[in-house]
Amino acid sequence: MLINWMREKAPLIMGFVLVAFILTIFVSWGAGGMDVFGGQNVGRIDGEAVSVQEFSRLHDRQRQYAQDLTPEERRRFPEQVWKSLIAERIREELVDDLGLEASDSDAKTLLLEDPDPRMLGVDPQRFFELFGDPNTGELNLQEYHAYVQQNKPFFESLAQDLKYRQIPLQRLTAFFKTLSPSPAEQEFEYRRRTDQVLFEYLRADLADFSVTPQDLSSKQIRADYERFQEQYAGTQMASLAVLRFDKEADEYDRRYVREDLADIAERVRREDVDFAEEARFESDNRESAENGGYLGALDLEDHFLPEDVATVIADLSVNEVSDPMYVEGSPVLDEGYHIFTVLQKHENMVQLGHIYKQIQISPDREMDIDDTTAEVFEFARRHGFDSAAVEYSITPDTTGYFGRGHAVPIIDYIPELGRFSFDEDINAVGDFYDPGVANYVVVLLDRKEAQRISVDEYLQTAFYRMEDSLRYTAARTFVEEAVAETATGESFLSQEDFSDERLTTGISDTTTIADYFGRFGDARPAFAAMGAPTGDGIAITQGAEGSVYAVLPLWKSQVEEIDDADVAEIRTELQERTAQQLHGQWGTQRKKTMSVEDNLRRYFY
Repeated sequence: MLINWMREKAPLIMGFVLVAFILTIFVSWGAGGMDVFGGQNVGRIDGEAVSVQEFSRLHDRQRQYAQDLTPEERRRFPEQVWKSLIAERIREELVDDLGLEASDSDAKTLLLEDPDPRMLGVDPQRFFELFGDPNTGELNLQEYHAYVQQNKPFFESLAQDLKYRQIPLQRLTAFFKTLSPSPAEQEFEYRRRTDQVLFEYLRADLADFSVTPQDLSSKQIRADYERFQEQYAGTQMASLAVLRFDKEADEYDRRYVREDLADIAERVRREDVDFAEEARFESDNRESAENGGYLGALDLEDHFLPEDVATVIADLSVNEVSDPMYVEGSPVLDEGYHIFTVLQKHENMVQLGHIYKQIQISPDREMDIDDTTAEVFEFARRHGFDSAAVEYSITPDTTGYFGRGHAVPIIDYIPELGRFSFDEDINAVGDFYDPGVANYVVVLLDRKEAQRISVDEYLQTAFYRMEDSLRYTAARTFVEEAVAETATGESFLSQEDFSDERLTTGISDTTTIADYFGRFGDARPAFAAMGAPTGDGIAITQGAEGSVYAVLPLWKSQVEEIDDADVAEIRTELQERTAQQLHGQWGTQRKKTMSVEDNLRRYFY
């Protein structure tokens, strides 16, 4: 009987085990970073060494639970392990700072007395089928405890995972939820979802307007010069010439992401892997990945999801997995590719899971660009920077002067570049790598000791500082001039003078601000229309993806009074969202200041 009972429960083992193996990160990490192989390290996180031996042990343990990987997935695996180490270190710091650590007793309670299937990495419905009493609707703790005893090593690991990761994370979320939204924020969000507007628009895209340093007036240069010169007074200045190698994603990379997700979806359908575990390991949305890809309960008619996504999800059966879908972005979904699964469904309400992949340059293309950069750098070092630019047909750019400790125009912030600019000799050549963004081969053109630079020398620096605002000014002026020729209250659509190809006219659907944001990723045109007088009020505003809009509201419907019952549900959602945002912002800011060095390519590529 015992053997048959264990066979019946066997499918749960892998679900538990896959969660349990995550603990190896914490156990090994806590063991310290002892240097091995003659002091060779795979990297350092905030100065603490991670030895090759230690990283190899973590890598090998995680690989045991990641079978059937493609060659490219195997190649990317070390980077995934490294990112997981960084993420856990950041979370550990925040937990320590806030005093949210969990005890052995806390873990035991959650594991044995009041088990949460999702925190154990198991589907709740399946969990109840195996351990629930259908007559009482309660969990059969005696049967569950017997199962735990039969698989004690696994559950000991799970207890450690609960103690060091899941309970602290749950407490972090609860902590951030205590920061409640104000009544004004609640009313604004309610109106954002409820008030409706219909408007005409006139749009000009910033990309259609060319600007040069000569477009800066002497007054603008002088004003910017006076505003920022105090930053440079008493500071060394340097200028560079730059060859840039962009790492922008292209159609090849988009296809790479789609095929990667399609492969995951197919393996889940074949039941080779568990959706929740794949989400934990593969998804680029770390917040939902921590919960096995769980997005929460969503109403398909609430417009938080793009219409095409809502349609696909509505057609999915429970536990069915969608094909990869591109999403431009919405309040609940990041821009990129997603696969979805419905965990539970009741009418329009769904419990939704997803795996998300950000569109970024694929590892093989990034390596090709890195190799080209190294080749150009070596040529420049041997034959000169200008000769390299000619040989490889690359037009160099210049940064203008920048101060020690300041961001470098064109390049922005790379710590090693600052040291190069102020420590190397004039005409020195260097190569610098900003993963996922661009590579640079540079030559040090000039360096000035602590003194003020002249207005003429400041021109290039001022232009790079103000290029985007110049484009916006040009586009806005163009739209304002077009609107000035329109009679009060007259439709944009009837204007024959709007024939310039840089102008686009149209009419919106009847929309709320929330709906508009969900479709276009930017609500400013709808927000401006909502605030302008109906019929003859024209408002001009910036729009999504670098554009300027003139909007003419045709019709509005606005709620006059709001009571507490109307905003009760919104209040809870805002608390959830605020918690996620604050947690994410803290992690992002900490990652920027955290000193991270890795040498993965040397040992694992």
